[in-house]
Amino acid sequence: MNTVLVHTAAVWFMTGSIWTMQVLNHPVLPRVGSEAFVGYETAHNRRFLAVIGPGVGVAALATILLLVAKPTELSWWSPAAAAVLLVSIIALTVKYQAPAHARLASGFDAATHATLGQQLGTYRRLDPARLPQPSRARHPRRTPVSHPSRRGRSGGSLPSASYFR
Repeated sequence: MNTVLVHTAAVWFMTGSIWTMQVLNHPVLPRVGSEAFVGYETAHNRRFLAVIGPGVGVAALATILLLVAKPTELSWWSPAAAAVLLVSIIALTVKYQAPAHARLASGFDAATHATLGQQLGTYRRLDPARLPQPSRARHPRRTPVSHPSRRGRSGGSLPSASYFR
């Protein structure tokens, strides 16, 4: 099987898994509730390696094979860059994410939770309150117009202008 293809698939699998954690799992941790939180976090920690481990293992093995085989379809620096990135991801996980999850396993702590997305500002960028809001200006084409089928209902016109905002 093509090592480049296997490596690419493993990296995309890991990317999807990490984004799922950062976008879906971590932001909802404060909503779990204090009574259920320890059990939830313990289950998360126990299952995490089973989910992400195969992707990391395959990516690591494929990276080593790319470094050794030096396929002609890749630039000389591509396997080295892949190795540096993979080692960086593993090191950052071991240094920051794993200890934070270990602390959270004893109970929710807002400061510890904030560190889960702090390295890249993930939560700050994904917080719906910080996303740009649509303009509240009225669109010129959204003006109420009397319509024959609407006559006779609540004053004989379309709903109020606030309906179209």
